[in-house]
Amino acid sequence: MNLTELSKQIHETAKSKGFYEKERNFGELLMLCVTELAEAMQADRKCDSLEIPMAAASSEACTGNDCPNLFRAKYESHIKDTIPQELAGAIIRILDLCAYLDIDIQKFVELEMRYNKLRPPKHGQKY
Repeated sequence: MNLTELSKQIHETAKSKGFYEKERNFGELLMLCVTELAEAMQADRKCDSLEIPMAAASSEACTGNDCPNLFRAKYESHIKDTIPQELAGAIIRILDLCAYLDIDIQKFVELEMRYNKLRPPKHGQKY
């Protein structure tokens, strides 16, 4: 699956959860992306470790009707409000916005990467 396909899947999930019952404002959607990045900064300020025990949040080992509840409990106790989770949230928000705007983000990421290879070190900036 490429980024554009993933963005469409993310957008469909967002629509199914009621986030697009009315027309959305571009600035609002963009700020939701920024908010996720700010939340990653807050997680870092709380001395969050980047070493998240992913096995603790895995649902592969669970069976039966309790599986979703077990996953939720483990996710909320080990993953929620961590740097990786907030960065994932930012990516999800950005890809959702791309699908909403009908942007082929895979193509634009590839074009941007190609262009960046042609640019000078630090793109000619101090940092």
